Amino acid sequence: MRTIKILFLVLIIPITSFTQWEWQNPLPQGYNLNDVMILNDNNIYAVGDESTFMKSSDGGINWEVKLNIANTAHKLRSVIFINQQRGFIVSHDDNGDLYNGWLLTTSDGGNEWTAQAFGYNLHKVFFIDEHDGWIVGSTFGLPGNGRILKTTDGGLNWIESLFTTENEYFDVSFINNSIGWIVGNKVVIKTTDGGLEWTIINQTNNFLRPSCTFVSPLQGYIATEASIYKTFDGGMTWSQQYYDENLFFSDVEYLNNSVGFAVSYSYYTNFKPIILRTTDGGTNWIPTIVNNNLTSLSVLNSSELISVGFGGTIVKSNNGIDWTELNGGDNSIFFNDITFADDEVGYILGFSNDFQFDIIYKTNNSGENWSEQYRNPKSNFEQLNKLYFINASIGWAAGSQRILKTSNGGNTWDDQITNTGGYLHSICFYDSLNGFAVGTKMFRTSDGGTLWEEINLPPNVNRSEEVQFIEQNKIIIVGYGNGSTGYIYESSEFGNSWTLKFTSEFRLNKIIMVDELNGWASGTSYKVLKTTDGGENWIELIPSAGRAWIQSMYFYNVNEGWLLKEDGEILVTTDSGLNWDVSIIKHDIASDLVFLNKDVGWMCGSNGAILKTNNGVFTSVGNYFENKVQNYVILSQNYPNPFNPSTTINYQVLEIGLVTIKVYDILGREVATLVDEEEPAGNYEVQFNSHSVEGKNLTSGIYFYQLKAGDFVEESKTTSSRVSPLGPSSIRPRVRVPRAPVS
Repeated sequence: MRTIKILFLVLIIPITSFTQWEWQNPLPQGYNLNDVMILNDNNIYAVGDESTFMKSSDGGINWEVKLNIANTAHKLRSVIFINQQRGFIVSHDDNGDLYNGWLLTTSDGGNEWTAQAFGYNLHKVFFIDEHDGWIVGSTFGLPGNGRILKTTDGGLNWIESLFTTENEYFDVSFINNSIGWIVGNKVVIKTTDGGLEWTIINQTNNFLRPSCTFVSPLQGYIATEASIYKTFDGGMTWSQQYYDENLFFSDVEYLNNSVGFAVSYSYYTNFKPIILRTTDGGTNWIPTIVNNNLTSLSVLNSSELISVGFGGTIVKSNNGIDWTELNGGDNSIFFNDITFADDEVGYILGFSNDFQFDIIYKTNNSGENWSEQYRNPKSNFEQLNKLYFINASIGWAAGSQRILKTSNGGNTWDDQITNTGGYLHSICFYDSLNGFAVGTKMFRTSDGGTLWEEINLPPNVNRSEEVQFIEQNKIIIVGYGNGSTGYIYESSEFGNSWTLKFTSEFRLNKIIMVDELNGWASGTSYKVLKTTDGGENWIELIPSAGRAWIQSMYFYNVNEGWLLKEDGEILVTTDSGLNWDVSIIKHDIASDLVFLNKDVGWMCGSNGAILKTNNGVFTSVGNYFENKVQNYVILSQNYPNPFNPSTTINYQVLEIGLVTIKVYDILGREVATLVDEEEPAGNYEVQFNSHSVEGKNLTSGIYFYQLKAGDFVEESKTTSSRVSPLGPSSIRPRVRVPRAPVS
């Protein structure tokens, strides 16, 4: 077998870089965990989303949590320590690039890590001893999909095998230094010489993202979608041992030929995941129902078992029968709204992951402790969406079909309306008496909600998403109609009549007025709108290069504000939106944020997430925040994608400057220059086909097109489905699309 020695650029990345946001619920943290490994009775390691690395030195009682250990938001897939000092983690990029994997190595127990970049996903790392180890991965959608790496010197050097199949590889298991197996989607391969040669031994079973373990040269197990399989002949044939169509069995481990365990997660909210246990080699399995989805299992001996999963779940057992949750707090809630009445008292609203209950939590000590105040059964179509408090005691909650009020700090909640006939998304009060609630219906009150009067929505608005008071009788709302058009309306007569102030090309669902003149609006777009004259005029801003929608926003004053995008990116401005700092870590579980001042703020979201920051507007970004993005250009995703034989790339230039667009293959080699000249402001499009600039056909596969303008760089991915000759050039004439002047 021929081999290739891979050379890597190695970066030393301290694990101790400061954390901007700290977890308040659940504890120790709430990101999904993807793998766990027990080294001995005391030392346990786990990894997960957002480059989360966790370490316990006391058997799981206490955990040290580090985020962003690779200095970017990766999905860490697998971890193994060969001793207390030396460990390895493999990952893939979780920022939209599905073909960028990383190998992280530590030699000091996880305080510092070296990062080696690959051009493909890495799924599993496995060591049989302190010297011999293997990594498996994949380049999804490309020829020779599966990838195998091997080390014989404890991970100092890695050799890539030229053996590959069209299948993705997901797990690897060795019983000694010679005999091992790799399993992937619809494939099992085997080696008897430590990986010098590999042989396909099974391509008949429809395994999906399988996990495997072998206990002898003949006996092994696979966990996969809906099933547990066993082989008696070294992996050539497999028989189904357990089946549940509602579950995905994510991991399987055996202590010996007889005793084994498997963990699972459920696709459906009404089906609980289970942990399986067998004492007869898998002939019979005993299920134990657990509350949270599990992704990985590690078994040291019959009294040391641990499993991790969604929402930072950690469960441990000393007998394989009874399992104890090691988490603090509740990760089974989706929080969708958070508000603070003062520095100490805050409220948070959400619903249970099984959609059975509306839930309200409260803190009296700035989030150090949160307690449940309200839990009410709900249907899938009835949900509380918004809280509003005028002080620590008096507040309202609005949702589909109802409005609630508390006058005693949330100790009790009383129904004010129980059948609104519509869906309410927002509620706002000017004082203890005057308030509005909006959604598919609109209501107003002038007596604190004792009586709610239904009034008509403004023209063309079918759904209003948010309402704000400017003065006692002056209200401003955002909403949209049947299509994608958004509207901003204002009333100076407490809703008796409405004046259209702005029409947008995208739906609007957020608005915040920091005073009578200054306000912001956003919606299903990466753009934000700003007013400095009380809503009479609105200007459009583009805070960052990404295309993700703005999910939540909060402005503390005219200058200082925060945007939360749907991909979890957080943007901060201290100059009223002229410049924005962009976070590297993407909190993609977050749904809402709120700030008390320029430093202290909270986020909430899925997995019961509550996070707090004490330096929300920072003065020194260090290595935690990227430099400010200068948005001179906007690059759009090409269409069609995948393409055959040509595709169109659209981009927008906001001010005159030198613009280049180049195309690269998966190895980073330049294959075409589409644009390289100074261009005035305008909208443009350029075509790229499957011929190189020399007139040679390009192979099918993944390509990247990169736009540069000044210090701004943006890259996107495209797929050529097959080669189809059209002509001698990959470059088609650029078209400048007429557009309104840039202000």
